[in-house]
Amino acid sequence: MQQADHPFTRDEFLALYSKVPRLTVEIIIQNHEGALYLTRHDVEPCAD
Repeated sequence: MQQADHPFTRDEFLALYSKVPRLTVEIIIQNHEGALYLTRHDVEPCAD
């Protein structure tokens, strides 16, 4: 049996993808003087 290049239509893919949890990594960096550096996400679900 040959596997299709794209087993889902775009709409099916987007419907499935919208239900998949996305992992994010949150970091806080503190320098030796106590200043904090934060990250900012550009991609949903954690944008801004």
